[in-house]
Amino acid sequence: MDGGQYRVHRVFPLGVLSARRLAVSLRGLTCRLVVVPLFAACSSPSEQCDEDNNCPPVEGDGKPSGAVDDDTPSRDIAAEELWTGCAKNEDCTGEQVCLAEGGDDYFGGGYPGGLCALPCSDDPAVCDELPIAAVCVEAGGEQAVCLHSCQTGFGSVAAPSCGDREMFACDSVSTGREAYCRGFCISDRECGAGRCDLRTGSCRDDHEEGGELGQPCSPAGSDGGANAEPQCRGLCANVGAEVGVCSHRCKLGGLSNCGADGEAGVCRFPPAGHSFGDVGFCARLCDVSSECFPPAVICEPFSANDLREMTGYVGVCVPAGAPLK
Repeated sequence: MDGGQYRVHRVFPLGVLSARRLAVSLRGLTCRLVVVPLFAACSSPSEQCDEDNNCPPVEGDGKPSGAVDDDTPSRDIAAEELWTGCAKNEDCTGEQVCLAEGGDDYFGGGYPGGLCALPCSDDPAVCDELPIAAVCVEAGGEQAVCLHSCQTGFGSVAAPSCGDREMFACDSVSTGREAYCRGFCISDRECGAGRCDLRTGSCRDDHEEGGELGQPCSPAGSDGGANAEPQCRGLCANVGAEVGVCSHRCKLGGLSNCGADGEAGVCRFPPAGHSFGDVGFCARLCDVSSECFPPAVICEPFSANDLREMTGYVGVCVPAGAPLK
C-alpha cells in the first residue's frame, strides 16, 4: 500500500445539504451527512451507543482510543504509556522503542513527532499482550512494531476509529479488513527540521519530487503501482477515470486544510470501504478550472452552498471523466 498509485473506490457524493442532516445509504450502513465534517458520519450495530445516541467519549489529546480490559499493565506497559511522543528510546517505557522523527524506521523516514512502540519482528503475538488492541505492522524499517488496531468503515463523528487528531487515521495493513492507526504528515511543518515525504507520510531529510496536488497522473495497473515510475510528489489517486490525480493521505472528515505547503485541499476521495476517521486522499480546492489542470482535470462545483461557505471555494479538481456524483 505504499507504492506510487492508489485505487480509490469513487468520488464520495456529498449531495445537497438543504437540511442539517440527510439520511443516505452507504455499503449497508445507515449514514447521515453532517455539514461541519464534510463527510458522512456512519453508525453501525457494532457501535456501543445507548438508545439516546450517547456514545463512548473519544480522547481529545491525540492518542488513539481502545478497549482496556483492566488497569493491569501488560509487558510492563500501562495503557496510557502506549504510543506516546518521543525523541529517543529513553523517553519510552517498558520494552518500547522510539520511532524518532529524525530516524528511518517508519516507512523509510521518521514518525512525525516521534512515537513509542513495542517491537514485534521476532514474535507478532506480543501485540496481543498489550492492554489495548494492537497489530504487528512492518513499517518499512528494520523492525516491525505493534500499532493500535482499528477497523475501516465503522468510524463516526462521535467515535472516529483513531481519535480526533487530524493526521492520525485508520489505514489497511493489506487488502483485508485488518487495519491500524497510521500517523502521517501532510506538510513540512509537521516534521520540525525535516521534510514531509507525501508518498509515505514520514519525515525525511528531503522529499520526493513529482506532480503537485491535483495534477493529472496515470492510474496504476493490476500491480497497484508499486513498480511504476513515480509521477507525483505524493500518490496517484485513481478515482475511476482514465486519468488520476496527484494526491496524498488525509483524514476523512478532518476539518483542517489537507493541502501540502501553500496548497488548499479537502479530504474528498475515500478508498473502498473507508469512512469517517479513516485514511482518505486529498483533493485540490478550486474556483475555476484554470486553477486545476485542464482539459484533463477540471473544477467540479460543490452541489451545496454550505460546502462553498465552509471551504471558501467553489469546488474541487477532479478528472474530467469522473465528475462528482
